Amino acid sequence: MEIPYSALPESPQIPNVNSEFQNEEHDEPHSATAVLAVAAHIRSFYRLLVIILALFMISGVGTAAIVMGYLKNNSCPSSRIMSRWLKLFGIVDLIMCGFIATIVCTFTF
Repeated sequence: MEIPYSALPESPQIPNVNSEFQNEEHDEPHSATAVLAVAAHIRSFYRLLVIILALFMISGVGTAAIVMGYLKNNSCPSSRIMSRWLKLFGIVDLIMCGFIATIVCTFTF
């Protein structure tokens, strides 16, 4: 069985990349060098690394608050509820850091 030929509508010719990026003065094509591309990737990697390290430090504060809340349970005579607030702060801090880390990793990888 033979499939009938159907003519596709004419599509515009894809222009040559070198003809699009011509330098007007020297008629040489612009080209991105590998060094500039690697430098851009390294800059974006360092930005991501700084964000992740900051999230680890902030989550360390939350973890320390949880540990202090459990170790110093009912040891503060002026405010018995302080250990609960420390635990609550630590849990909320860890949840927010996890949420922010998920967003950062989703949009960068």
